[in-house]
Amino acid sequence: MKLIGDDKIFCDNTSVLQPYDIFVSSKQNEKYLKDIPPNTTIVQDYNLSKYFDLSSINIVGVCGTNGKTTTAACIYSILLDLGYKVALQGGRGFFINDIKKADFSLTTPTLLETISNLQTAIKNDCEYFIMEVSSHAIVQHRIIGLNFALKVHTNITQDHLDFHKTL
Repeated sequence: MKLIGDDKIFCDNTSVLQPYDIFVSSKQNEKYLKDIPPNTTIVQDYNLSKYFDLSSINIVGVCGTNGKTTTAACIYSILLDLGYKVALQGGRGFFINDIKKADFSLTTPTLLETISNLQTAIKNDCEYFIMEVSSHAIVQHRIIGLNFALKVHTNITQDHLDFHKTL
């Protein structure tokens, strides 16, 4: 994924990294640091949000074993019905004001993709960005640095023990 911001190109994939791109290092790609070209600027994922002004949009994150998609869709629908401009990112895809902008990727995509979607929402004058947040995404820093206006936790069940080991 590549993201353009203020004359800088941010990239989290060494296979498409070009000279002068800024490489965004994360838990998922740190093993590929050896593959980046010399003199490439490296930014840690937890510093990425400092390069983008996301202050004009309210981010609402929905996390839980079950109910993320339904809860996020309900919040999105209610805000639309109240007349707000709203974006939704999650298991069904990426939407802005009831128009599908992208198909499903991950429940919570990479931080670079989320910031790209946030920028698109801001360019479309959205006041709210509703997103599903998987517990795996939290552990893998795929939401690190985002400033949430509201965090919703639907539930937690035994299903999480395979990855998280404890409730």
